[in-house]
Amino acid sequence: MTLTRHGCNVLASALLFLGYGYSTVLNYFTREGFFAPHLPPRTLLVLLASLPVVLGLYYLIGRGKRWAQVLFVALYLLSLGVTAWQDTHRFPVPAFRGELQLVNEWGQLLLHGAAVVLILLSFFKQAPAQETTR
Repeated sequence: MTLTRHGCNVLASALLFLGYGYSTVLNYFTREGFFAPHLPPRTLLVLLASLPVVLGLYYLIGRGKRWAQVLFVALYLLSLGVTAWQDTHRFPVPAFRGELQLVNEWGQLLLHGAAVVLILLSFFKQAPAQETTR
C-alpha cells in the first residue's frame, strides 16, 4: 500500500495533533507551559491566543492546504536553525531539567520531523485525476 497525497497530509496532521497532546501531558508532569506554577498573565494570554492558530494550522495541513504546509515546513526549519544557533552560542550550558523534559523535547522533534517528511512527500505526489463528466 502506498500513501497518496491526501494520505500523507492526513497522517502528518495526525502526528502534529498527537505531538500537541503528548506535549500537553508531559508539560503537566514537568509543570511547564500552561501548567507552570508562576506563569505571568501575559504569557498565559499568549499561550491561549496561539492555541487556535497552531491547532488550526494542523487542521488545514490535514485538509491539504498548500500554504499551511509551506508555512509549517518553513517555521519548522527556522526553529531548527534558531535552536541550533542558540545551543552553540549559549554560555553557560543550561542545567539538566530532568528526563521528562528531555523526552518531551526529543518526542516533539521526532513527531514534527516525521510530519515535515510526510508534508514534503505530499509535495511530490501526483494529485488524483479529476473525473470529468459531460
